[in-house]
Amino acid sequence: MFLYKRAFPALSFLNKNDYLTKQDTLGQTRAYAARKGTREKARKKKVKVEIKKEAFIPHNLREKSTTKSSVSRRLKDEFKCPAPSDNVWIGRFYQWRNYDFKDAVECHRETHHPEIYNTPEAPLHAFIELNMTGAKKNKYVDSFSRLAKIPHAFNHGENRDILVFCKTEELREQAEKAGATLVGDVDVVKKVERGEIVLPDFQYILAHPNILPELVSLKGLLKKKFPSPKQGTLGIHVGEMVKNFKTGIEYIALRDDTELDYGWVDTSIGPVSYLLRTSFLNVFVVTYEQLQKFFWTFVGLGSWAFHMTLLYEMQLFDELPMVWGTCVLVYCLTQVPKIPGKGWIDNPPLLFFLTLFAVMFTVLYLYWPQPLLQHTSYGILVIASFILEIRLLREKKCRVCKQIFFVSTSIYLFGFFLWNIDNVFCANLQTIRASIPTVLNPLTQLHGWWHCMAGYGTYLQVLFTIHASYDYRYEKPKFNTQLRPSHFGFGLRWVPKSMLN
Repeated sequence: MFLYKRAFPALSFLNKNDYLTKQDTLGQTRAYAARKGTREKARKKKVKVEIKKEAFIPHNLREKSTTKSSVSRRLKDEFKCPAPSDNVWIGRFYQWRNYDFKDAVECHRETHHPEIYNTPEAPLHAFIELNMTGAKKNKYVDSFSRLAKIPHAFNHGENRDILVFCKTEELREQAEKAGATLVGDVDVVKKVERGEIVLPDFQYILAHPNILPELVSLKGLLKKKFPSPKQGTLGIHVGEMVKNFKTGIEYIALRDDTELDYGWVDTSIGPVSYLLRTSFLNVFVVTYEQLQKFFWTFVGLGSWAFHMTLLYEMQLFDELPMVWGTCVLVYCLTQVPKIPGKGWIDNPPLLFFLTLFAVMFTVLYLYWPQPLLQHTSYGILVIASFILEIRLLREKKCRVCKQIFFVSTSIYLFGFFLWNIDNVFCANLQTIRASIPTVLNPLTQLHGWWHCMAGYGTYLQVLFTIHASYDYRYEKPKFNTQLRPSHFGFGLRWVPKSMLN
């Protein structure tokens, strides 16, 4: 302190306390007051963050990421994998095999056959890709729901309630016969307005144009269900509309969220047995029945030509097709229990043997025209067909097939009996024919009756073959129709179960 005062005499007037205060102040920043409101503004800007403790959530219960998947749903026609070079390959390493619709259905039919999976009622799903692009490039079609009409009904597992508005009694009968749940006119409209009939109980609401003015009052209640021609719920054919909505296939077309121009439909188009039934008469009958009809028509024309001309050439035209047609019948009967293959020929060895038999018989009969050869060859084939039919009856025990077999065999054997009577007592029949009125002469033509009965009995055998194939391949699914003979056995038809009870 002394030295300080000596060096700085001007500061000697300061006392000790003042010096310490000044010295302390010079070594720090001066803490002067801020402008008014500055600290208050800074305090308001600060936001207090409260940390909340959350309980532990298991991984399987946590929300999944909402990020959209970048994987496309489109089915690509081209694959980077190589094509398989063998009949057996690992699917993920090679290209998929492409089938057309018919072959794909055949594959499902084989795998679901009672001898393999034993699920002939398994539903068949169809995945269809759609182009959702609208009239403009930047406009796309939204997801929609529609009903597809089908020619043959099947059990889709849905109970569809349909309300129909129409005026005339004839239209009401058509709607009720087609399966409508409720049918009415203005009285039903008033009940709906009063709340006595609940509209949400009906999936579809149909109407005839003659009641449309009275139906306008329900437009606010019906909303999107209001009948319109665009939706197919307004039309003059009420019975047909009810049938379509009752039995049709309902499908939903969905649009992808990431690829707006891409959509798809994934729906069931019916059980495998339904698809078999719809194509049964178109596939099997065309290949088997039409072929047999061709040969037996050939036989009928030959017999007609021979008995009119009594020429040897026309006799060959009559007798040779009898053996050829029976060979076809035997081949068809042997193929009934088997699962058909992809091609037209399922059993080449048997086909080769029967063809060789027919060719050898034809050659021998041309060089050695003895009736015994023709009768023996034809008799062997007929006995073989009877044995095959009895075997099928014992395996399936179908009541309809038993009836067809009994009638066809009885008619055929009775015609064969008349043919033998005509051969043995031909002279006696001529005497009787001369002594009776001319009108009764056709009754004594036993040889002609043999041809009629043999032809009709053989045709019933053709129907037996078709119905037996129906038993094996169709397996009588639980639909509302079954395959039965037509009146007097001239064909087959689908008969509703209600007519069979």
